[in-house]
Amino acid sequence: MGVDNLQVHLVTTPRTISWKRSGRHRHSFHELGIVAEGEMEWHFDEDRPLRVKEGQAILIPAGLCHYETLTRPARVAWVGYEGMLHALPLKKPVPLLGWERVILSRIEEMGLEFACYPNDAGKRIVFLLADLLTLLRRAAEKIAPMPVSDRLESARLLLEKKSELSVTQVARYHGLSLAHFEVLFAQRFHVSPKEYQQRCRLNRVKESIALGERSPKRLAAMHGFGDPAYFCRWFRKLTGETVTSYGAARAQPPSRPGRSSKA
Repeated sequence: MGVDNLQVHLVTTPRTISWKRSGRHRHSFHELGIVAEGEMEWHFDEDRPLRVKEGQAILIPAGLCHYETLTRPARVAWVGYEGMLHALPLKKPVPLLGWERVILSRIEEMGLEFACYPNDAGKRIVFLLADLLTLLRRAAEKIAPMPVSDRLESARLLLEKKSELSVTQVARYHGLSLAHFEVLFAQRFHVSPKEYQQRCRLNRVKESIALGERSPKRLAAMHGFGDPAYFCRWFRKLTGETVTSYGAARAQPPSRPGRSSKA
């Protein structure tokens, strides 16, 4: 399945395997292996195999000849893809540091997406894969999952600064489902994440107008709106004023009180 120069070759839900050894092979794509249970060894040209334990992951670059062995049944999930979105170390396994549940859920979502929409799942799977690799990179950098309160604060700052990100992307980046994230965010900040993001974006637009920018076209481009007409409708919906009238009102000098005549 190819979308935007990314090929997703293999997606499996975690499954139990019990064979002793696979044959030596190589792939034209990068192979990501995540050991959910048990233990597995990846063998390369080196003398000692690379042992990957429960709660660890490994990334095998394309073209590297290898095979796998295990001493007892293991539960392993594989994803193969072309295109290095995020690099992970190969010389040692990546400990997932508590990210196991959310990482495995991403793989299960990818498999479910492909099973339900085999002809129309490309972009969705690419998004899930990018999200998965982001989480794995955080694990590789030894960034442990944050407490929920810290995740919410981090998400708030991201919504404030990055209007191009969707609420779903921000939720997933912080290891939360969209529905759960919306509930927790509203409880913490008394506003929905989407409304908060819109308010922050509107405030940035108002700041630009206060600094003297009056052109709707330039304002739209400055704040990430591809369509100036949509930007104007968006602004009027949130403020009740057009961009032009709002800017003109702020540009008028304050009126001076008249001088009283001397008696």
